[in-house]
Amino acid sequence: MRLRKKLLLSILLVALVPYTIGLVVVRAVTKKSITGDVLTALTSYGENISDAFGDFFSQKINYTRAMAGFSAVKDLNWPEVKAAIAELNEYAYEDFVLAREDGSYYKNTVFGNPYYGGLISQNDKEQNAELKYLTDRDYYKYLVAENTSGEFRSIVTDPVVSLSTGATQIICGSSVIKNGKAVGLVGATLTLREIEKMYTSTIGQFKETFGLHAVAVVQNTKGENIINYQYDENGRGYVNKNWEMSPEMTEAFALMSSNYTEPVQFKANGRNYYAAMCSVPNSGYKVFIAAPEQDLFKAVYYIQSAMLVLIGITAFLIILISLILAFRMVKPLNSTAKTLKDIASGNGDLTYRVEILGHDEISSVGNYVNDFISSQHTMISKIREQGEKLQQVSQNLANHTENISNQVSAIANGVSDLNFQTEEQSASVTETSATIKEISQNIENLAKMIETQTEALSESSAAIQQMVASFESISTNLDKAGKSFDNLQKSSSEGKQSIGNVQELVSQVSAESEHLVETNEIINSIASQTNLLAMNAAIEAAHAGESGKGFSVVADEIRKLAEDSSSQSKGIEQALKSIVEKINTIVEASTTARTAFDSVAENINETTKLTGEIAVSMREQNEGSKKVIESLKSMESITVQIRDGSVEMNSGASMILKEMNRLASVSEKVSQTSRDIARATEQITEVVDSISETSSSNTEAADVLNELTGKFKL
Repeated sequence: MRLRKKLLLSILLVALVPYTIGLVVVRAVTKKSITGDVLTALTSYGENISDAFGDFFSQKINYTRAMAGFSAVKDLNWPEVKAAIAELNEYAYEDFVLAREDGSYYKNTVFGNPYYGGLISQNDKEQNAELKYLTDRDYYKYLVAENTSGEFRSIVTDPVVSLSTGATQIICGSSVIKNGKAVGLVGATLTLREIEKMYTSTIGQFKETFGLHAVAVVQNTKGENIINYQYDENGRGYVNKNWEMSPEMTEAFALMSSNYTEPVQFKANGRNYYAAMCSVPNSGYKVFIAAPEQDLFKAVYYIQSAMLVLIGITAFLIILISLILAFRMVKPLNSTAKTLKDIASGNGDLTYRVEILGHDEISSVGNYVNDFISSQHTMISKIREQGEKLQQVSQNLANHTENISNQVSAIANGVSDLNFQTEEQSASVTETSATIKEISQNIENLAKMIETQTEALSESSAAIQQMVASFESISTNLDKAGKSFDNLQKSSSEGKQSIGNVQELVSQVSAESEHLVETNEIINSIASQTNLLAMNAAIEAAHAGESGKGFSVVADEIRKLAEDSSSQSKGIEQALKSIVEKINTIVEASTTARTAFDSVAENINETTKLTGEIAVSMREQNEGSKKVIESLKSMESITVQIRDGSVEMNSGASMILKEMNRLASVSEKVSQTSRDIARATEQITEVVDSISETSSSNTEAADVLNELTGKFKL
């Protein structure tokens, strides 16, 4: 870099950098202050929306909790519940659900299957249609199936598809608790149209606050969008685009939902966004508000633009002043630089001197340059003389090293041949030794196998002798078992006759119990009608106001008497059903026992026949086992003779192996000595090569010195 540019750059750094740093600090402080206020406002906006959703869900949940306390709901009496909903339809939802403990359910907007008392089925017109169940729904599991403690629970669900209508809906439900147990659930539905209507009324002046590129999203507990409030490019304003959201924004919202509670920054759709997340009370829903940085920080960008303009004007003035100062300072130095360039571009004329003009610092530089040229003249003259001497010494050294290298190469070739022959001998000895060792191991393994075979033959002979004794014992026991089976057959015939008598008596008792069940059904019907009349009376008393309070008390007492009668009737019904079921169970058990006695008699006859056949087989097996014992004794004698021969073979192989190991040791020592000589020869060769390379380097260096010093004019 030229001196003029360096001076210009130095002046710019001293003057412009502090000024620029000050402006940047002011911008950063301003942006930080505005950023805090903007992000606080963004979070507050999201909290207002989430609180509105929480109040909306709380209102719906409170209604279902109140409904769950009605006695008709606790008894899962759908006709009474449906009649009460019709009386109170001004408060009812679009769709009302009453589910039983097994997951089957009723709906006030669907007539249901009349053959099942109004329960929803796959085909409500068929008598034997299969019922629909809510057992796979998460809200049913939470409110009923998993509520083993009988806790009074409520829930706002994720959007689900209705089994009866196929529409997407949100369930606001509560547990139905009776006698400390969850016996069902009562729930009401909210359509996505209702949610969107409530959200639109809550969002307020969204466009005026955050511009045209902001996003307001409501997600369920699974991270799925329920509402996605975005600006419509066709000019309709902000609408719900639940199906449109960029992957970057989806990923950012998922990360916030799992890890962050403070506002975060991310990039999507080519813009930098800031986003805040707020949880909706009384549910697992979340509200996300995201707006572009450009719309949120308009004031910061305006300040930044003004600062850039101010920096540009200041930089122009500083550069202009710096150019004038640099030109005046560099002009005297250009003269001295031109003189040095003439010397450097010539043929190395060290007799030339720089012309000195003036008495300032630049003229002092010229004097120093002349002194430097004089000292170089003296030094290069001496270097030329020493270079010529060095060239002669290098030539003599190269001749001596070449003779040494030839002699060492001859020694190395002889040692290499000796080493190769020694290694071949060592490999042959090693291979022979390994082969003999393998033969020895095989003989030793054969001896062990023969020993094992001898022991196995002895054990087999003893085992077969024990088996012969067992066969004789089994034959004796089979004769005794045949006599016991005859006695067992007589006893089973007597048991079969007794079971038949018991079955006739139980059938008579079952017929008499049916009359009691019919009587209890009449009592239960009267109690249900009385309870319905009491509920209607309570509704009429509520419509009458103050004048109907006395009538309300009487209706309440009638309702309690009806509920007590219904409760007692149900208890009697359950007891009678239990008795009938037990009687039927006894009848079935008697029939099963009689059949079992028949089967036992048949099995006893078959077992008696099998016992006789087994006894004959045991006698034949006993004779065959005695012949096997004689064969095993003959095999044991032959095995002993083979074992003695293998021991003698193993001893001879061991002696051969010892001699081969000794020969291998001697070959290894010879090979090691040969390798040591070869390594020493290689080291000598390396040293000689190094000396030769050094000599060549010296010669080259001397040539270079002579060439360089020859360029100078002394």
